[in-house]
Amino acid sequence: AVSKLQKTHSDKQIKLNNMLSEAQGLIIGDHKKLVQVFEKLIENGISHSESQEIVYVDLEEKNSHYLISITDNGHGIREKDVNFVLEGFYKKVEGKGFGVNLFLSNNIIKQHNGILTINSKQNKGTKVTIKLPKVKSLTN
Repeated sequence: AVSKLQKTHSDKQIKLNNMLSEAQGLIIGDHKKLVQVFEKLIENGISHSESQEIVYVDLEEKNSHYLISITDNGHGIREKDVNFVLEGFYKKVEGKGFGVNLFLSNNIIKQHNGILTINSKQNKGTKVTIKLPKVKSLTN
């Protein structure tokens, strides 16, 4: 997802910080839908940031799950809007977007027994964190 978006948005910077070990576990799920989630969330970060801003993608492994965070220093989401954007088709009075990408991403992550959270400050940026359970082995 990162390399694809770097090619289509050459005026933006996307930094991948991969903190995964080589002995990774597995995530069981729909690969196509999960890639769609990451593409949409990175795209959100890009579209809500100025041209030279950096969008950060962090991958981290914990004992029972993975944490994937997409962080931008863009327009952010108003505090009163944060809880509503996951409900879908929520139009902000200011800015752009209906929250469709966040709504769809949240539903896909829930289908994979994961959790999507949003931390955002208006005019400071947004961090979307996804927690997905991992499976250590298919033979257990």
